Amino acid sequence: LKESGWSHRDGHYFGHRLHHGKLLFISGVMVGLSQRTVELARAKYSAMPNEYGDRSKFERGRCVDRDGATQEVTEAKCLSELGIIAETVHDKINDFEKIALQEIDEAMKFRKREGTGYWLWVGRPKTAICCSIEPVAFHPYKNPEMLMHLYVILFDKNNTEIRDKFVDRELITNVYKKPGQHKKMGGWFGKYAEMQYLLNVREALFINGFLD
Repeated sequence: LKESGWSHRDGHYFGHRLHHGKLLFISGVMVGLSQRTVELARAKYSAMPNEYGDRSKFERGRCVDRDGATQEVTEAKCLSELGIIAETVHDKINDFEKIALQEIDEAMKFRKREGTGYWLWVGRPKTAICCSIEPVAFHPYKNPEMLMHLYVILFDKNNTEIRDKFVDRELITNVYKKPGQHKKMGGWFGKYAEMQYLLNVREALFINGFLD
């Protein structure tokens, strides 16, 4: 909120923005709501009608607690009726996205191809690429062991895993010559580009004062 110049007293609904027809919605990977949005949504949801039963009889595209409805799209519809529209988050320096939908190494090399009809790219410019060194959320690191490993790599000031294991010129050279070589580096964070990125994130945390 602070970086974007937003106030918690204004209505904001933000994250990785996607399209559902003409409706803009935020991916469930990470949904950000300002304090004002939460206040307004509480009243809206409290008065929300509900429908259950035969889905063929439902009128779609409404702010309704409906059996089988998609949470993200329903949320966007309800908030849009309050005048709160989905907003994307990206860094202000190079426009890189702050939310990774795929594992980091995949997200970093994911690019929009000419003529693609893939849902992820609908309404998104070719320049919308991942990943900012000031990230907001990673997906799909849900396994507790993976989350703890990621936490230690980024926030433990005594951890030297990235530098000790991965910033090695000979190893890097081998990876570039033989892309499959990263499998011998061990672990699910064992890919050079990914580890180099995490190193940059860690250094940005120090520079911005989040780590001592």
